[in-house]
Amino acid sequence: MKCFFNFLGRYMIEMTDQPEGFIDIHCHLLPAVDDGCQSLAETIECIAMLKEIGFVGSICTPHVGLEHYAANDVDFVKQRTEQLRGDLAANSIEYPVWSGGEMRLPKDNSDFLSSDAVPRLAGSNVVLFDWWGRDWPAQFDDYLKQLISDGLQPVLAHPERLPMDEEFFRRTMDRLTNLDVWLQANLKSFLPDMEQPIRDKAIWLLEQGRYHFIASDSHGPRSIPSRVAGLNQLRQVIDETELQRLMSDNPRQLIAVAT
Repeated sequence: MKCFFNFLGRYMIEMTDQPEGFIDIHCHLLPAVDDGCQSLAETIECIAMLKEIGFVGSICTPHVGLEHYAANDVDFVKQRTEQLRGDLAANSIEYPVWSGGEMRLPKDNSDFLSSDAVPRLAGSNVVLFDWWGRDWPAQFDDYLKQLISDGLQPVLAHPERLPMDEEFFRRTMDRLTNLDVWLQANLKSFLPDMEQPIRDKAIWLLEQGRYHFIASDSHGPRSIPSRVAGLNQLRQVIDETELQRLMSDNPRQLIAVAT
């Protein structure tokens, strides 16, 4: 697999600069910007619960896209992340946050992808995107190739939740792997009572070693208990070394000096 962490020389924070623990690369902690936390109080409540299960920092990834949440551009998310840092400090809460975004791939506007509108995780060259269709539009492969040619590393959020039939899903995952697209799983997807197709896809990708990250994708305080349960279930199917790789080691490589 190609290495896209070309920002390390200038930006990467030494591992020792952050306390040991998980780094959440996908969450909706920023208050009142999307369908995640709706107030600072909810954000603080989420952080308290995340800390209890071993998280020591989060990359804030509100929804970003042309059709939905169009106001959540890169500068706005950075401003709101900085505001959240100040609010946490004012409340004596030690929990670093970085800016990012969960970008919906546009169906017919590739110009969006070649502009500064593409959100990057914690100042890195890594881009988190999602898609919800049963199909995989042909132009998406071209979009991803464009991102990669621009020096960016695309990461598909929660692919196990794609409502594709099994055969088409596996073919799509194979094609993305060949394109060097990384995959990120949701903790909730490993719950035994999760919809069977979702859990089956998550376990298959996990067993195949396809995931590069596992994250909470938390959407407010009421979403956290399912993530706690998912983490407990995940510990039943992989060893601690692999868990640390997916939730600590790999995410820490994204942590950069946020502006």
